[in-house]
Order: sequence, then structure tokens, then C-alpha cells
Amino acid sequence: MCKSATLISIVSFLLLITKSGTAQKLNFSFNVDSAEAKTVLAKFSDITGLGLSIQENALDGAKKLSIHENDKPFFKVFEKIYKDQPFYCYIVAQTIIVARRISAETTAGSKPIDSWGQFTNDWGEGVENVFVYNAENIQVTHSNSYGNFFVHACPGAVFTYGSKDVETGSFTLPNSPTFSVQVHYRPKGAYLAPVEVIHTGIAQLLKRRSIGSSFVVAPEVIQQRSAQNIYDRLEGVTPGFLLTVNKVPNTNQAKYATIGGRSTIFSGADPMIVVNNFPWHGRWEDIDPDDVESITILRDASATALWGAMAGNSVIVITTKSGKFNHPLRVSFNAAVSVGTKTDAFEKDRLAPTDRFFIDTFLTHSGYYNFLAKSPSHPYVPEVALRILNKSISNDQLEALKDLDIRNDMNKYFYRNIFQKHFSLQVSGSQKNHAYLFSAGFDHSLPELQLSKTQRLNLSLNYNMRPAAGLEISFTGATTYSQQRNTDNEPAIPVTYANLVDSLGDAAAQAFKRNKLFTDTAGVDASGRRKLNDWAYRPLKEFRLRNDNNTQTDHRVQVSVKYDKFPFVKGLEAGVYTQYQEVTSEEKDLKNKDGFFVNDLVNSYTQINGTEVDRPIPWGNILDYSHIALKTWNIRAQLSYVKTIGHSNILSAMLGNDRLFTNGDYLVKRIYDYTTERPEGADGLNYQTLYRQYYFPSSQLYIPYLNDAKRTASNYLSWYTYTNLQLKGKYFASVALRADRSNIYGSQTNKRLNPLGSVAAAWDISAEHFFHPRLIEFLKLRSSLGVSGNPPLGVSAIQTLTMKGINEYGDQIADINNPSLPNLRWERVLTYNLGLNFRLRKQVLEGSIDYYYKKSTDLVGKKWVDPTTGMASMMDNAAAMAAHNIDVYLTSRNLNKRLRWRTTFLLSYVKDYVTKTDTALQPAWMYCDPNWFSVVPNRPLYGIYSFPSEGLDVLGDPIGPGKNKDYQSMTQSPGVSALTYRGPSLPPVFGSLTNEFNWKQFNLSFTFSYKFNFYYRKQGVTYTGIFGGTNPGSADFAKRWQKPGDEDRTDVPRMQYPADRFRDYFYLYSDRLVKRADFIRLQNIHFSYDLEGVVLRKLHMRLANLYVNCNNAGIIWRATKSNLDPDRLLGYPQPTIVTFGFKGVLK
Repeated sequence: MCKSATLISIVSFLLLITKSGTAQKLNFSFNVDSAEAKTVLAKFSDITGLGLSIQENALDGAKKLSIHENDKPFFKVFEKIYKDQPFYCYIVAQTIIVARRISAETTAGSKPIDSWGQFTNDWGEGVENVFVYNAENIQVTHSNSYGNFFVHACPGAVFTYGSKDVETGSFTLPNSPTFSVQVHYRPKGAYLAPVEVIHTGIAQLLKRRSIGSSFVVAPEVIQQRSAQNIYDRLEGVTPGFLLTVNKVPNTNQAKYATIGGRSTIFSGADPMIVVNNFPWHGRWEDIDPDDVESITILRDASATALWGAMAGNSVIVITTKSGKFNHPLRVSFNAAVSVGTKTDAFEKDRLAPTDRFFIDTFLTHSGYYNFLAKSPSHPYVPEVALRILNKSISNDQLEALKDLDIRNDMNKYFYRNIFQKHFSLQVSGSQKNHAYLFSAGFDHSLPELQLSKTQRLNLSLNYNMRPAAGLEISFTGATTYSQQRNTDNEPAIPVTYANLVDSLGDAAAQAFKRNKLFTDTAGVDASGRRKLNDWAYRPLKEFRLRNDNNTQTDHRVQVSVKYDKFPFVKGLEAGVYTQYQEVTSEEKDLKNKDGFFVNDLVNSYTQINGTEVDRPIPWGNILDYSHIALKTWNIRAQLSYVKTIGHSNILSAMLGNDRLFTNGDYLVKRIYDYTTERPEGADGLNYQTLYRQYYFPSSQLYIPYLNDAKRTASNYLSWYTYTNLQLKGKYFASVALRADRSNIYGSQTNKRLNPLGSVAAAWDISAEHFFHPRLIEFLKLRSSLGVSGNPPLGVSAIQTLTMKGINEYGDQIADINNPSLPNLRWERVLTYNLGLNFRLRKQVLEGSIDYYYKKSTDLVGKKWVDPTTGMASMMDNAAAMAAHNIDVYLTSRNLNKRLRWRTTFLLSYVKDYVTKTDTALQPAWMYCDPNWFSVVPNRPLYGIYSFPSEGLDVLGDPIGPGKNKDYQSMTQSPGVSALTYRGPSLPPVFGSLTNEFNWKQFNLSFTFSYKFNFYYRKQGVTYTGIFGGTNPGSADFAKRWQKPGDEDRTDVPRMQYPADRFRDYFYLYSDRLVKRADFIRLQNIHFSYDLEGVVLRKLHMRLANLYVNCNNAGIIWRATKSNLDPDRLLGYPQPTIVTFGFKGVLK
């Protein structure tokens, strides 16, 4: 081996051991006796921690080795391995390369030639920074930014190549002035490709050639979070990605994500998720982050056009790990435990127990309960009120009650610290033309509520093979099982000045739903025998009897066949891809027969005639059961073509057909007297007879009947085409077209061709000859315009009915949901994007700036119709929205020495608003009430509106402009003319700032997230709700006006009896309760330590990493003095979760 090649190897190794923190240990010992060369190389690899790659036939004829070196320099030992051998060794990218020596006869008689080569990847793009080695001529070079490199050598000379990102290989120099070499990237789990790959879910493009607005989330960024789901890991690291815990009940799922603002009103707001090239029909919570290899966010129409009528909300493309060819056995794992803070009942804004006691006694003495108390059973009356009226309670007992606070018992019996466990394992490898990967992941979580748990099991197997040149067949099978048990909230607690347990330690009873004096004595005859079940309500007992189980299973099989060695057309690839996915969701909510729900229902329907007791509803467990099964089958046929024209012109085109068949089965039913031995329950229940209610004899009701089943079938047919052209390496253009048809659309829509698609162009300014990279080394301008869409969820093109049960004549009752809609179509989303990518010299600063404009039309919305048709309104394509969005992504390398410091800054600005709606005007207070979903033209969804208020007058009453106290007139006025628009409830400005530090084996990162310019409405005091027991109230009750002069220190009105609901509306929705929600949160802290050197060898591991992660360390700044978490307005603040983990790769 020549000295130059040896020098390169030594330099590479020095870089390696310097990074490992063992640069001072350049001398070491190495001893073998008469060992095979392969054995010696393997031992040397283990000792040094270097990888090992042996070229085919490289060791043929190798002699046995005996080496005895003690405390000798590395290069002295290294040279002895290949000295006087038919092979030679060198080091590239922390890997020992073993190649066969080329004899002099190989090129004898040949003359050296000048030749230009080009390294290309699987997509025909040039690959830069690939190093080339020629052991014979001692020539070293590397490829430029276009993948080109120059060699001067004899034809037939053998070169080897490689880099930290590219698989090591070799080629023979042809007798030609130009040639190309196709290279393959190393697996991303261990190395980062130098050129980011954009996975669109249908095709793969290099980011340099891609025109659309896409964002690739680096794998190491995903792994720096410890959350058990993908959404939580994307928050704060992805431009434009906003994760929202629902602020408006009954309008969307409790937790949803948007990318760049909303483009729909009533349909789902979540982006489309694509996993391994096919739409994901399961729950996003069931994707194991440890299985993820890459995530690409498709933003503009050019990037999402290929997904057509399903991609209006943007697309998240997830590629999971798979088997890699030419890779040895690799076993990796990740084990972690997490501990979260305990929920504190005192942190929730509710009426203090002392105030609740004061109100109940005040109402009693004011006569509020006088009439209600005459009803022995209904409605609910606080026990303390009944005992005061009956004079069965002393002053001392009242004083004792006043000092009780049930929140102490709630903290003791309801809540606990969060505890989570996670373990994942991946085994991968390859043999010749076969590659495989097996993955298993298990998550077990004990949430904040006692007696609750969640768990998830993920299993997957990927197998790839290349049975012939150009032919690749892939198979993936995956299954997920997840369970959530008792994750609902704590039971209702009507009386807070009480204890959960009595003096004997048993669960204490409270008045609930019925008059407690009635329930304590109901059904007791003259002999003292009770003919009814225990009718008491005990919150702690209800909590312990909960038995609500949700389970989900997800089975998925994928098969793909690709061929790209067509002799008649070079660059043509044909592929067939198919996926079958079956998702089931089952809920079993078992109401225990000893619980209040069952006893209340059974007792209410019990008929007592003298000594005879008849129970139309048998006393037993009641099971509320729901089952959803969704089966989908995708099949896609696709032709792709790539043609390199001249030196740097590339044409790529694609044509495909996509079909999707979906069948859904839905079942909801109730089973009375359920047992595991008799799962079908009781027979012979009479649902067609009216039964007198024991608690209110003048009322007669049918036995509640629940048995609803339906089946759906949806078929989609799509044709798509995509063409991309690159000219001179600096001009780019693309056109995409897609036509979608489906039976979920109206009949007239399917008769017309309504294509979706996009056009896009980009200009690499830095590739121009006039561009001088003094400061900026890369500058690319791009723009796109196109149309995608969203399916019209919740609306059917054909007339549908909802069965409402049975009437008194035994006939079925049904409501019309919607009439036939022959013109029902998908929601259309037109998106314009203008973007700029840049990079300063030495990569000191790089980033992108994007502007988006979205115009959404044909949105599903309410449409008012003639009431004589039998309907006042219906859902149709009747609304429209628009949105402006700016995303800024910046990353800087502040220090790049022994201490490395990198900063990433994300900034997003979103302004979305409704441009068209056919919704009728509602009373003004409804636009403020979170239980009503109001759509207002030229305003965003979920906007915050309020009544202008001038505070309180001298009597403690809230007053409007001009001291107006006509509350009914102000709150009932139609529309929003009497209201002030304060701002959006979702932040229009948000982003994050992440700092990463690396020193030797230590890594530290922390992320601050921020959200600005949005508002929330503080929970206020409503005397109507407090008096009626329907509202838990607010701690602000203690700040209420009580005497003249208090109007100068408080905005909380005086307690008025009787209550005026319009007065309450005015105060609750006044501007005095609207606050700025801006905040800065320390979102994530991640610290890790890489084990290296001797420790790794002792553990028999290639890589090992210890880490600690803290998620939601807390809000460090708020725009208001309140301790309220604006991200969690309903319920308790987000917990802080600390994770301790260990992950690595075994040898």
C-alpha cells in the first residue's frame, strides 16, 4: 500500500478517535498468532471501534497473520495487516475498506486517459463529496456539487469510492471520456444523507431538484423528544405545525393539528397522513416514533397535488425503517421510563367549597329551595338545605361542614404521578439480494387518574429482495394493539364541602340527581324492608367501579414490485404497489350493578304494587358497547421515467392509477344484565311499553333502547401524472395533474371531469455565472400554484335517515339528515406559494422563507332552506375560507469547534378567515358561548367576541356603553353588531427557538416555544348556573362586589337573587373576562451522553446513548398574571414529564 493511501487512512482514523475523546491513546497493543486474515480484520475492527467492509474476492489467496505489537502507534499495527498480502486496506467514513490489489498486468500497455465521471443516486441526480481512491496510481479526488469528478488513469484501472453518507463501492475505468457510477446512500438510522430526500408518498425526489414547499424533519430531531406519539414530537420543530387542544366542545376532536391555518370548517382539520406511500386510516396515536425513519411535511399545492382531493390540509409523509441491502446484522434498542407531575385539584378554577356552602345556605334562607324541597324526589336539592329546612342540623354541624374541602380527598384518592414505560427493538440485516427488518415496540402508561392505564404494542416485519437485475420486491406486515382503560374524567361531585370517605373509611354518599332524603328512604315498607336497590350516590365508589375499556387493533400488509432494467428504454421504472389495512375500534363501558347509574335506572322503572315488585329492567351490569371496523384496500400502478439530457438537464415524468376501496361497519348497542357467562344479556325486555317512573309517578317513559348498526362503502378512482424538468442545473419546472372520482361525491359531480393539479417553477440563482458567493453560497427562488381538496366529511350525496326509536304505536321514528345532493363535491383548496431557500458560506446560516395564500371554496357548511321542505337547514358545499401564511425557518452554526453550538428558529404567521357562509344570524350571546359553533364572515373560526363593558355601577351591576343595563336587549340582538371582536383564540403568531450544544460525548438541547397575539375568555361567575347546580362556578366568586365602593376594585357583579340569565350572559361574555393568551414556554430539554471506547467494548455495543428528557418544563412568561395555561383552558394544566432512557446498537 502506498504512503498516500496510508496517510489518508491515518488522518481518517485520527478524526475518528479525536471525536471519540481518545486521541491521547494513539498507542495500543495487538496480538494474534497464525490467524486467518478475516479473523484478524474482525478483531482489529472490534478493538478500534471501526466498521469493516470487505470487497468480494478481496481475501482470496490471503496468508495467515501473526502480529505481536505492544504499545505501538496505530499506523504501525494497521500496515502489518495488509503488508505482503493480495489485498490492501484503507479507512473511509469510520470504516475499514478491504479491496483486492490490482496487478500491473491489468493495465500493461495502456496509456492514461483523461475521463470525467459522475456519481448519481437512484433518482439520477449527482452526488457530491464522494471520495475516489486508486491504489495503483495513488490518485485521490472527490465529486463536485453536480457529482462530477476527473481522473487521469489507464483504462481498466480499478477505483474505490465512498463517504460517510454513501455505500462503499468500486468501479473499473472505461476507455471513454465520460462515464457514470450509481451509488447508494447508507441507512439513515446511522448516517445522514448529504442531500435530503423528499418523500411525497408517491414518488421520491431530491430536495435540490424539488420545486414544492416541503420540510424534512431530521431523524435526530424526532428522537430528541420523548413523547409517545408523532404529533407531540412534531410540535415546536416543524414550521407552521400547530397542535391544538380543543377550545370549542362538540365541533372537532379533542386534539387536532393544523399546518398553515385551517382550510375547512366542518370537515376534519388534521393533515393527511401517509405512511409508507399509502394513506393512513388508523389513529395517529398508534404510530410508534421509534419505527419512523423520516418525516416529510408537504405544504404547497406542488407538493400535495399528487394526493388530490385528500390533501387540502397539507400532507405528513412518514417513512418507517426498512431492511437495507448490503448491511450486516444490526440489533438496536431503546428503553425509557417517564415520570410526570401529579394533578392538583386546587389548580382548577372552580368555586371554593366555603363559597359553595355560603351560596347553598343563602339560597335556603332566601326561600329558593322551599318549593323544590316539596318534591320528595326531583329535582336535586343540597342535603344541607333540606336539613336546614327540616331543622335537623345544628349550628356546630354547619360550622363543621363549612370547613370541609373535598379537594384534599381528590388529591389523595383520585390522582397520582404519571408513570410511563417504553421499549423498542429493531433487528435488521441482509444476505446477498435479501434484506430484512423486524421491529417491536411496547408502551405502558399510568395516567394521572388512579385505576387508569394505556398501553400500545407495535410489531412489524419488512422483507426486501432483488431476485433479478432491476427487479425489487418488498413486503411489509405490521400490527398494532392499543388499549385505554378508565381514561375518562373523575365522577361528578355536586357537593364540595364534604369528604369522599366517612368516619369509618367507607365511601361517603352525596345528594346527586335525586333528593337524598327521598333516596335514603325510597321503597322502604312499614316493616322496614327495602324493596329498591341502594339509591345512594357515592363519588369515590363510582370512581372505583369505573370499567371503561377502549381497544384498537390495526393490521396492515403492503406488497410492492418494481422493475427498472428495461432494455428498450433506459431510465424507465414500472411499479405496482398495494396495501390492505384493517382497523378496528371497540369500546366496552361496563356499568357495575352496584353503581349509581344501574341502581338509579332500575329503581326508576321499578313497579311496586303492594307486596309485588316488578323490575322491567333487571338488576345487573349494563354494557354500552360500540364497535367500528374499517377495511381499506389500495392498489397503485405507476410508470416513472428519468432521462438525463446532456450534462445537467434532467427530465422526469410519472403516470399512475390509484384505487382505494373502503368498507366500514359501525355498531352501537346497550346490553342489559350483561355477564361474561351471558354476553348477550337479558331477554324479553319490553321496549314498546311506557313505564311509570318511581321517582316521579306522573312521568312515563320507554326503556332506553340502543341498537344502531350501519355499513358504508366508499370507492375512489384516481389518475395522476407528474412531470419535472431541470435545465442546466439551475432552472426547474413541474406540472402535476390528478382526476378523482368517488361514490361519496354526487352523481353529477362524477359525470364531469374536475381535474386537480399544480404548476411550479424554481430558479437556482446561485448556479448563475454572474452570482458571486462572497457571503451567500446558495440561493433558490421558487413558486407554485395549484388546487387540491378535502373530502366532504359528515355529508352524504344520497338521502340519509337517523332512526329515533319506536313511537307509542310501535312504529319506527326517523329524522331526515339531508336530502339527495347530486352536486356534492370535494372541498377545493387553491394554494399559492412563493418561497426562498438560502445558505451562507460555511453554512453559518441557512434557512427558508415561505409565503402561502389559500382560497378554500365549496366547503361543507350549513345552508338554510325553505322550512316547508321539512328541514330548516342542511349541510352542503355552501361556505368558503381564505388564509395567509408566512413561515420562516432559520438554523445557524454559532460555534463549530470542540464546543459546537447550533440554533434553530421557527416563526409562523397565520391569518385565516371565513369569506362565505349561509348561516342564519343567532342571538349575540351565542357567538361568545363555547357550546355554540358560530361562523362569522371575514373572521376566523373560533374568534373571541365580547360585549363592551364599562365595569360595575354603584349597585354592583355590570353596565354596557352609556351605562346600559338592558341585558336582554343587548344579549339577544341578532348577529355580532353589538359585540366587539377581540381576536382569534388560536395563535396567529407562533414558533420556537432551539439551541443545541455538543461537546465531546455530551449533547444538550432546549426548546422554547412561543405563541402570540391570541386571546382566551376566562371562566366567570354565572349565578344562574351556580344556583341551579349546573355550573361549578369560579374562584372569582370571592372577588364579587359586596358593598358600595367595591366597583373600583372588582369587575365581578354582586350576587343577585333571583338570578337573571341575561345579566349573567352579559357579564360572562363581556370584555372584562377576555385576556391576552400570549406566552413563552420552555417546551423541551434534552440531555444525552454517548458511551464510547472501552465502555462500548465491555458492553459489546457499537453505539450507546444515555439520555434525560424533560417535556413541558413550564411557562416562563405570560401576557397576564393568571396561572392559567392557554394551551389547556379546559381541565388541569399540562403535566411536566421527565424521561430517563438508554438506547444503543449491539455488536
